[in-house]
Amino acid sequence: MFLCSICLLSILAQSPVREMPTQAVAVGNERVPWFRHGHVVTFRGRGPYHGFAAYGPDGKLTFDKSFELPGSAGLASVGDVDFDANGNAAVAASATGSTACGLHGVLLLDGTGLQIRFIDTGCYIPGHVSIAPDHTIWTLGWQRDAGGVYEDREDYMIVRHYNLEGKQLDAFLPRSAFPKGLTPGSPGGPVSIAATAERIGVLCYSGTEGSKREWVELDMSGKAIRRVRLDGNQYFTAVFTADHRVYVDANPGLVRLDAVTQTWKPVAQQGPALFGADGNKLVYRNACCGPIQLQWFEQP
Repeated sequence: MFLCSICLLSILAQSPVREMPTQAVAVGNERVPWFRHGHVVTFRGRGPYHGFAAYGPDGKLTFDKSFELPGSAGLASVGDVDFDANGNAAVAASATGSTACGLHGVLLLDGTGLQIRFIDTGCYIPGHVSIAPDHTIWTLGWQRDAGGVYEDREDYMIVRHYNLEGKQLDAFLPRSAFPKGLTPGSPGGPVSIAATAERIGVLCYSGTEGSKREWVELDMSGKAIRRVRLDGNQYFTAVFTADHRVYVDANPGLVRLDAVTQTWKPVAQQGPALFGADGNKLVYRNACCGPIQLQWFEQP
């Protein structure tokens, strides 16, 4: 009876608890789509990306727009985007501005893509953004020097916290806590930030090569809960669930961070391509090209 129960649980774990087609289409020569808090995001071409198409939790298109930043001399370049439970969005974006550093910050949108506010972050470039359940905004990025070309040699915090009015609430995780080399919060690539109700999860560069990375978890006061190396070119998408479990697409396969041993251990991959987390569930999509189909699974 005990063995049968294990078999049944194993079967259930491999069966999706929900499936949904979307109107989003993945094209082979374009940027890989994103999944952000129930929304699918697609981009056109190879970049720089001046906008994106957003598909809501029902899989239908909500808006497809390009953006300009207030005071910019042209279209913005979009680095990252996240959504809250109401469908409002926060967009990490940059553009040519009147200062040497350029124009950088977080663009706030309503559910139709209408621009509500721009949070100007000065020479700090937020390449990655996440909206917490309390609707505050967390960013991961890097700081330019006053000349606007190189990384600032003075120490700075790579993680910053803002409210919806644009006020910076706090800043955490100093650049000096990482080795010299690539800027930990560089835009693009496998680097990311994810906010839950109690923790902030960050995957960042940590060394002289793109294959050298580190997973860092902070509590809401900025204290580091754990820091674990994740080195190797085989690791891509990092997913942080609401119950603070970390999964990484290991190409091929899937690994999960063991909270006790602080090591990455293989677990069953349930679908073709890991796409994101939705609460405590993992979301997969069909591999490669064509209309995007979503599947939700209980964690393995």
